Amino acid sequence: SQALAVQLIMSISMFIKSGSLVVLFVLCQPGDSTPRPDECTDGEYERMDCNGCWCANGYWMCTMMLCLDDSFVSLSNELTHSAPPVSKISDRECDDGESKILDCNQCRCMGGLWACTMMRCLLEPEERSILRSSCPNYKFIDKHVCSTCVTAADALQFSKEHRGEPAPRRVSRNTVFEGQDITYTAGNYNNEDTCRLTTHVKTWNCYHDRKGTWTHCKEMGHCTAQSAMVNGHFFHQSLNCL
Repeated sequence: SQALAVQLIMSISMFIKSGSLVVLFVLCQPGDSTPRPDECTDGEYERMDCNGCWCANGYWMCTMMLCLDDSFVSLSNELTHSAPPVSKISDRECDDGESKILDCNQCRCMGGLWACTMMRCLLEPEERSILRSSCPNYKFIDKHVCSTCVTAADALQFSKEHRGEPAPRRVSRNTVFEGQDITYTAGNYNNEDTCRLTTHVKTWNCYHDRKGTWTHCKEMGHCTAQSAMVNGHFFHQSLNCL
């Protein structure tokens, strides 16, 4: 019914206004397979759909609000014209300069919104046991995973199975899907939260065309990476390929 649709849209709107969280990740352009040593210059600002991005310490920190397409926004405006007024929700979540710890991640308040690193937090012992048995190629170092299961055969199989299928809207220049594109030859445990890797890695890039259709996978070769690895997922800070 119309009343139910109005309530649903108002609930989504309230969630977007009150539940937005800023996370730290690397902005990439689909199809660009050449990483830049420096992602951005401190102080830069860019828009990405309905989200804002700020550059801090050479990396983009962006809000991650749900962006609605034009048809949904049009329907929302049409149905909410006669909706009863609701109390205003403050857009500010915090005061600039505040900091906190969220699970294993560090958060800082920027522009009234929380900006947090996006590291994978440690699994519970039971989950680690399941992961270990289901993925025998994982290498555990002091409860952390410092290598992935993926091999060249996996990348080629991905290319074979997904060629011609719709690709995600945004595809990292070094990522097929999270945790699926890297095999490590070495890794060193550094601290409580992450495995810091400065090593040679073999990277497989899977490409899609402008229509968003998977086309092929290609081996980049050996690269030197300075990265954060938690629970088998790769978050690169820099990647230079030979």
